[in-house]
Amino acid sequence: MQYNTHGADYIGAEWKPGVGYASGNGYLLSRAAAKIVADNMVEWEGSEDVNVGNAMRAAGVRLTIDNERFRVLMGDNDAPNESNDWVYSSPAKRESS
Repeated sequence: MQYNTHGADYIGAEWKPGVGYASGNGYLLSRAAAKIVADNMVEWEGSEDVNVGNAMRAAGVRLTIDNERFRVLMGDNDAPNESNDWVYSSPAKRESS
């Protein structure tokens, strides 16, 4: 599957379908999105990935889901390398809906 991520501010693998935030194992933020996070991280408690997602939603920035390159994987032996275009991988399993 090909994902259109051109111009996106917040890209990653959605941890659980419909939650609207990317797994903390890896995501990309544009410069503008990183500034939103930096400007809003003073009072955060709990998980960083949930807090980043909340900051993005509050600012009207939607998660661009790319489960192909940002991978929550099924096995420990899968990893980004020269034969694939993955940005990150994790042996953790993605939660289902």
